[in-house]
Amino acid sequence: MLTDLTFLEKDKTWPPKSEINRLQVYAEAEALRAGQVNDIWPKLYKYLRDGTTAEQDFYLGFPFLITKKAIDTICGEPPGFGDIEDFIQTLNFRSVLREQIADLDAFGDSVQKIYKNGDGEVQIESIEPCNWFPIVKRGTRKIEQHVLAFMFEEKEKCYLEIEIHSKKDIQHRIYELNTGIVNGKPVTIGDQLPWESFYTGLLENEPNPAGDFLITTAHNNRMSGQLFGQSSYTPSLKSILKKLIIRYSLANNILDVFSRPTLVGPRNLETYDPVTGKSMFRPGEYKGIDFDPKVAPFIPQAVVWDGHLTEADLVTKALEEKLYIEAELPKAALSMEATGVAASGVAWKLAMTPLLAKCARIREEIDGPIRQSLGIALKLANQNVDQISITWQDGLPDIPTETAQEFNMLANSPAFQGEVGIIWLLQNKLNIPEDEAKQIAADPSRGGGLGMAI
Repeated sequence: MLTDLTFLEKDKTWPPKSEINRLQVYAEAEALRAGQVNDIWPKLYKYLRDGTTAEQDFYLGFPFLITKKAIDTICGEPPGFGDIEDFIQTLNFRSVLREQIADLDAFGDSVQKIYKNGDGEVQIESIEPCNWFPIVKRGTRKIEQHVLAFMFEEKEKCYLEIEIHSKKDIQHRIYELNTGIVNGKPVTIGDQLPWESFYTGLLENEPNPAGDFLITTAHNNRMSGQLFGQSSYTPSLKSILKKLIIRYSLANNILDVFSRPTLVGPRNLETYDPVTGKSMFRPGEYKGIDFDPKVAPFIPQAVVWDGHLTEADLVTKALEEKLYIEAELPKAALSMEATGVAASGVAWKLAMTPLLAKCARIREEIDGPIRQSLGIALKLANQNVDQISITWQDGLPDIPTETAQEFNMLANSPAFQGEVGIIWLLQNKLNIPEDEAKQIAADPSRGGGLGMAI
């Protein structure tokens, strides 16, 4: 953990040594999400060098699928924001929310920045966690400053732009980076350069009008005593994924070889290699054999080889099951029905429990930071809102038959026989607007208990 700003002093290595492991985890997660397996697991290249099949592409992209399902479950049915719905549209905040959930799931941490742009408009922006360096009070997790650091290149030179956020002000700095990468030396921080030479007219030290941090963060699966969260791409999941890539790659290579019929016939028809002076044989091509000239000539024919992949297929399926369990991604979320029989809506929702539980954790972690960010943004926009209301949805489709059965059962129960109960049911179970619900409840032809009309 960083406890002061000394890591920004001249000749210090960049990034700070204490943060290297965290940044490496982020880089690995980002590469996995993008399907760039060779970049982070070069030892797998020998298995992947012949290309990948559709199945391999699926598993190479499995981390992306994990994150996508989390986003779809949480935001597929957009949350409601009550009285500030127009403000949410202005901020394009739902797009930011999806980015935050993606970062929270893949990296374990998500970072939001609230600011006013050059036109004076309030913005909320997602910041990649690799650019975030919190300064904490020694021996605690209490953040005293947020440092945002961005590397950029200009005129063949590298620079480091720094934002130091406190509750009172925001400091801006730019350093030149000494990139000794060519010589195998670590990158070090050089001289601090004049801010005005890069951003004319922008204050180097600007006051914080919110009186609170303009940076908010959320953390996934954070354990006691830890400052940072944990990625959903756990070490166990990555280990299983490596094995699956190898299994599918080997099976693919075997099928490429053994599924090509090999023609066999007289040796004089075999391909001759003039360099080695010997006949050549490649699976899928021609193989010459010797035959007895005293009997009928051997007629060329095709031979199909058996790769014996039954045992390998069993191992692969077992690894797949472990991968789904580790990822908290039930087959129901992928519309994969093992029995071949469509399950009832209740059974399907129960099968979705692992994914729903995971998404509930993410919602709980991100709900507070979202409210904090929106509260600060409203303050910067000079809008007064007493309470920020967020209505999260479960992301699951409604099943009309089961919805009707539930509604009918409740409507015929004594607790909902009155007009107030019926209005509540129409609003909360059928999503009928309040005015229309009152009209339906007041209709004299309805017949008392709503169940009589069904």
